[in-house]
Amino acid sequence: ELRVALTQDMDSSQRQEDLALQRAGVQESLVQLQGAVSLELGEARRHISEFMEEEAARLQAQPFAELLEASKSQAGELDLVRRQLIETVQDRVDLRRQLS
Repeated sequence: ELRVALTQDMDSSQRQEDLALQRAGVQESLVQLQGAVSLELGEARRHISEFMEEEAARLQAQPFAELLEASKSQAGELDLVRRQLIETVQDRVDLRRQLS
């Protein structure tokens, strides 16, 4: 019985050692993964920051007159579309009156 108990105790100790080694391996893998994710996140932040700086520089470099002209052009196009829409609606109203 003593042999059996010693054998079981040794097996239990070996299993505990194996589990401790596995746990240490998993923890090491997690630390490596955390480091890799941290590096990737830092790289992504750097790219976003560079992109935002480039966009800000591009917008600042564009003369205000160009921005104003583009805005006026868009306003003119919107006004044209608005007038065409009014004409279309008026034509439909007239057509319905004629058909009634």
